[in-house]
Amino acid sequence: MTDSMTRGWAPHSSAMAPVPYRVRSRVAENADSVTLCLEPTATELSAPRPGEFMMLYAFGVGEVAISVSGDPSVTDGTITHTIRSVGAVSAALCAAQPGTTVGVRGPFGTSWGWRTRRDEIWSSSPAGSVWRRYVRWCWGRCRIGTATAESW
Repeated sequence: MTDSMTRGWAPHSSAMAPVPYRVRSRVAENADSVTLCLEPTATELSAPRPGEFMMLYAFGVGEVAISVSGDPSVTDGTITHTIRSVGAVSAALCAAQPGTTVGVRGPFGTSWGWRTRRDEIWSSSPAGSVWRRYVRWCWGRCRIGTATAESW
C-alpha cells in the first residue's frame, strides 16, 4: 500500500471511481484501532453529513465501508475515520502511515438531516443515538455546573 501502487491512476471520471486521498495524520487509539485524517490529493469529495459513510480502498487489498468520525464542521477538505482492524482491508488501512495514498468514494447513505454543531457528537451505529443522548445530557449538566456525584 505505497504510492508506487497508485501510479497510472486514471483521473477521477466516475462517481463510483475511488478518488486518491493522502493520510495526513495517524493516531493509534488502542492496540487494534487507529484514526486517520485523510486529505485530498487533487479532487475533493463533498463533505459527509451525520449518518453518512465513505468507502475506503486499500490498494491491492480491497475496499470497506467506514463511518466518518471527524468534526463535520471542518471545511478544509479533510475526512477523518476511526478504523478497527478486523479483516484484511481494515488491517491494511490501520497500517497506513502519513503520506500513504488510499482511495475514497462517497459519501453514501442517508443523512439524518440534523444541523451539525461543534460540540455535538454523532455516530452512525444504532446504539449511537442512546450514547449521544447520554453524552449530550452530561455535557449540558457540566456546562451549567449542575453535575454532581449523585446525578451520575
